[in-house]
Amino acid sequence: TLPPTTTPRPTDTPIPGTATVTPTPSITPTPPPGLDPARIGIQIHPRITKEDWEQMMHWAAQLKVKWIKVQFAWDEMEPDGEGVQTDYWRQLELYMQDALSRNFLVMVSITKAPDWARPTTEENGPPRNPQDLADFINHLLTTFGPAIHAIEVWNEPNLSREWTGAPMNGREYMRYFDAAYRAITSWSQQNSHPI
Repeated sequence: TLPPTTTPRPTDTPIPGTATVTPTPSITPTPPPGLDPARIGIQIHPRITKEDWEQMMHWAAQLKVKWIKVQFAWDEMEPDGEGVQTDYWRQLELYMQDALSRNFLVMVSITKAPDWARPTTEENGPPRNPQDLADFINHLLTTFGPAIHAIEVWNEPNLSREWTGAPMNGREYMRYFDAAYRAITSWSQQNSHPI
């Protein structure tokens, strides 16, 4: 018997004049827009040890951000009366000076009026009198001075848990904002340090 034979399969032969397949073009992604370090930053919770604060400063430098946001809990800074400062106040002083020495810009967010300044001790909220907030800001600026570059006038005033004890509306918020604004601009003008 004869061995089985295999017939080779015919190959496709291009027909003259027909379209040829072009290679897929390579795609070059568009780079994202550059981030401006002067416009970005991180928030750091200040209730940390000195070593942890230094670690946060190191990471912020690695991220190449310019701004540091720190929330100042007023009820922990002056719990026993206006101008009666705690060790926590002094700790924040050291942290803010450290941030300044590292060329960071600091935004302070004020929250939690102390019980002596509030009509209620429920949750958190602003003081009874907007002037108490202005006085607190004056104390801050007198103590921390050029280490503060911006102040957020109250934390989340649109949330009831941060605004208990006062009507929650824009008109009421403006009473506090106006008092804070006057304190900030007055200090800035007297000290040639814009905030």
